[in-house]
Amino acid sequence: MLNAAAQHHVEGVRTLTARHLELLTGIARRAGVADPHLVGRQMLMLVEGATVVAEHHDTARAGEDAREAALTLLSAAAEPGFKTDARGAGEHT
Repeated sequence: MLNAAAQHHVEGVRTLTARHLELLTGIARRAGVADPHLVGRQMLMLVEGATVVAEHHDTARAGEDAREAALTLLSAAAEPGFKTDARGAGEHT
């Protein structure tokens, strides 16, 4: 479905997706994960999935569910001794 919508705006979609990946990778880096690019891509998949769910299923919870999943992902991927908060910011403990 997203593919069909993006076909008419291929370059714009690629640019926006690259920017989202850059932002999410930065969040992962600040959260102290071992592989920020991998976790950034995983979080991008959460964003894209939440977009589809919000559009076609449960609009009210999609964003919150994706946020909770992202925080779980960041926490699981964080280097030992690194603690993340609800914003995804991290610090060594």
